[in-house]
Amino acid sequence: MKLILFRTYSPAATLGRLRPDDGGWELQTIERPWIENPDGPGGMIRHSCVPEGRYIVRPHDSSRFPGTYVLENADLCVYCYTRPDNQTWGRTAILIHAGNTVRDVVGCIAVGMLDGALGNQPAVLHSRVAMRLLREKLGREETHELEIRADFDEDRET
Repeated sequence: MKLILFRTYSPAATLGRLRPDDGGWELQTIERPWIENPDGPGGMIRHSCVPEGRYIVRPHDSSRFPGTYVLENADLCVYCYTRPDNQTWGRTAILIHAGNTVRDVVGCIAVGMLDGALGNQPAVLHSRVAMRLLREKLGREETHELEIRADFDEDRET
């Protein structure tokens, strides 16, 4: 399946809408704000949202994040689990998982059913429900494609 994540950037959070390219369903997303990495491409490790671009999405399981998904695009220096030898920059283990605010994501993407606020912070709500829906739609065996782009590009052909 091909997914598209349309983003809106702000100093507090990066918010988005995740859906298949043919429509049908939509989830809300929250990530950390974009912070350039002075040492190389890919954004600041553990502090920035993942860069715009095209990714492979693979099922991921770990003790801390079971039933999630991991992103990969070596051209954008985003790797599943390890960076190439002798490379000190680049991102690893960028996951799509449950979470509500930027405090819940360390460079990852959290999904929710609705966007909103928790206290005075931007948030996505009903995140566990959204993860169940995502697992139902994507399954746990196949890889998928994800294109991340700025919200103002929504009408652009893919």
